[in-house]
Amino acid sequence: MKKIDIRIKVMASVILLSLLCGISVLISSLYFYDARLSDAMSEKIENSKSVIDIAIDNISERTRVSAARLTEDIDFIVAFNEHDYTTLVELMNSEKQLSGLDFGILVDLEGNVILRTHDIDNNGDNISDQSDVNTALTGETVTAITPGLQEPLRISTSTPIKDEEDNILGMISIGYSMNKRAFALLLHDSAGSEITVFEGGSSISSTLRFPALSNAGSTTQNEILEIVLNGGVYEGQLSFIDTTIFSRITPIYDGSGNIVGMMLVGVSTGDAERSMFFFILRGSLIILAVMIIAIVISHLTCKGIEKRLDTMIESIAKRDTLLEAVNEASIILLEIDEEEEVREPVIAGLEFLGKSLEVDRVHLWQSKEDEKEITFTREYSWLNDYAKHRSNIPKKIRASNEKDTQDLMAVFRSGDVVSGTITEMPPKYQEILKPLSAKSMTIIPVFMDGQLWGLFSIDSLMQDQIITEEEITILRSVSLMMANVVKRYLMKIENKKVYLDGLTGIYNRRYFDETMVKVIGTLARAGGELSLMMIDIDYFKKYNDTYGHDAGDVCLIKIADVLTKSVMRTEDFVARYGGEEFVVVLPNTDEAGAIAIAEKIIENIHASNIEHKASEVATHITASIGISTGKVTEFSSSDPFLKRADEMLYKSKQNGRNQFTFSNM
Repeated sequence: MKKIDIRIKVMASVILLSLLCGISVLISSLYFYDARLSDAMSEKIENSKSVIDIAIDNISERTRVSAARLTEDIDFIVAFNEHDYTTLVELMNSEKQLSGLDFGILVDLEGNVILRTHDIDNNGDNISDQSDVNTALTGETVTAITPGLQEPLRISTSTPIKDEEDNILGMISIGYSMNKRAFALLLHDSAGSEITVFEGGSSISSTLRFPALSNAGSTTQNEILEIVLNGGVYEGQLSFIDTTIFSRITPIYDGSGNIVGMMLVGVSTGDAERSMFFFILRGSLIILAVMIIAIVISHLTCKGIEKRLDTMIESIAKRDTLLEAVNEASIILLEIDEEEEVREPVIAGLEFLGKSLEVDRVHLWQSKEDEKEITFTREYSWLNDYAKHRSNIPKKIRASNEKDTQDLMAVFRSGDVVSGTITEMPPKYQEILKPLSAKSMTIIPVFMDGQLWGLFSIDSLMQDQIITEEEITILRSVSLMMANVVKRYLMKIENKKVYLDGLTGIYNRRYFDETMVKVIGTLARAGGELSLMMIDIDYFKKYNDTYGHDAGDVCLIKIADVLTKSVMRTEDFVARYGGEEFVVVLPNTDEAGAIAIAEKIIENIHASNIEHKASEVATHITASIGISTGKVTEFSSSDPFLKRADEMLYKSKQNGRNQFTFSNM
């Protein structure tokens, strides 16, 4: 009995000790686990806020570009000045479709609303007491989050509307309303977190079904409002009707530094609570098990938890690095000058992304598809040193079976991402992607205006590279931003080509005709003076007959270059009027100035020394010039100047060519 009593006592002591140790370990592990989860959620919110700030900056940039585009449009300024509301609505709606923004407000000099594109019938109220409106009416441009009397919180750019003499006619405010659920969903797609925007204490946009702070649980609405609306930050767990989220609520400031609302960024605690429940259950079973097994399992469980937390922290650190790269790339793209070639900045942005993800190549392709192949019409690529020496970038990819190529493009058109090791992909994809010489790839489709625009690719040549869903979400956003930059640049280039002569590269007849209307209008308002030259190459038909039409084309190119270099002011321009005829337009130039330019042109053509043995006036190319100069009035047009210059050109030819003839209107 004594042995049994001792065995029982020892066993009881061991069991009790094991229970106490197990409970102590469980309690300490729970505390550690909870603290790490809280830190992880807090870091996730911090990273989400960074992504949201980038998204809001992108929207702000779009409002600035749109406002600048409208206020620099002559048709828009004329329509505003003439109260042509039909044209104003058409121009502003066209800009809204182009930029994706959703409201525009026009205000006269007294601060009265004359047009709201999102509410045509609602106008006439005076909003000059709004800081952004008042600032714009004084001549400055302001981009900020602002409240309005008729509109709730909005991200907008307010800028003055000026005529060509820099007089302020009124102002325009164009932007993106924050009171639509689509706004919260847009931020949710970028950041992967729950979003709610408040104006004061009232929710105006949210991804939550019941976002009212009055339902938020133990912390009252007034307590939260007192903290945040006084410039503080509230962070903690909030319980709403349908969910519980770990939240951070920060103030929203307008352009003057006033607090006009709040933004809630949160992550659901559901996964953490479920994980905590199963952790306790497992710990309880371990404590009730055999002593050694309980200790071993407890130990292994703690190690497993630490490993998962380390993985989570590593993932967060990797995402932080990617977000920093996205931020750097965004800064580069937002600072691109409108006239700047975008290739270098885009590749610099790709480099930030490639180095942060530790991959070998990053591509942005504009693609075109047909039934047999995928063609890359425009390509931007960053390659590390290894990839530069070991990979080629093809201009097109295809499969031997046309249907396989069509199937892959159907995947991209649906918006799905192709990601993983090449050898683990379906055989039909392997054949198509094989020319890219990668071991693993992540290919993200890029859409513009609802259509597939191109592909964004992240490649590793020697190792498997896992790109997480969270990283893909971030990369979707930055790839779209890059594609938008490229698209805007290409549109500008295409628009410019319409006004250039295909042979000489100088302005063409169309540019001359359209620009002269603006030049005459500007000079008429200021009572300015205009000089216009008609220039014709002497005996050019004989030149073509003697040297051939190819040589004639080269001659025209050289003469166009001479004329362009002979006029120095930015407001002067040269255009090819037709055949061997050119026109030189000199706004605000009097008789003496026009004659000086004509003498310089004749001298420079002579200095170019282009041989012309068939000429009857010299052994080299010469030109005859007709000049007309006169005051421009409100009844003027370019036709009389052009006609008089043509008459003077005819006189120059009659008098022996290789000279100019001047006439004062």
